[in-house]
Amino acid sequence: MTRFKRILVFAHLLLWVGFASAAYLEAGPFRARSCWQLIMLYLPPLQFVFMAIAVISVVTLLMCLFDGKLRMHPRIDLAWHGLILVAGLTACGLAGYAASGPIACL
Repeated sequence: MTRFKRILVFAHLLLWVGFASAAYLEAGPFRARSCWQLIMLYLPPLQFVFMAIAVISVVTLLMCLFDGKLRMHPRIDLAWHGLILVAGLTACGLAGYAASGPIACL
């Protein structure tokens, strides 16, 4: 991975750390902030895209452990960004839950 790509992945990671921190800090007074996952129930194509990104990214990165040629493929960066995206969205929901506790979204 080149230096620019490492900086880009690190910046993407820091972005989601910032979002998760904001979700944690602001979810106390605004308890509904931990209910954003309901959007995926109302828009099934969005849930499908989220699951597809998660599965494809994880499988691709696991395949890189066993095949060295895949590590040099230019699209491997997309798998890293997909994994960071999925982990970031999940972490934001968990941070909101950790700050405000269990709430009834429906």
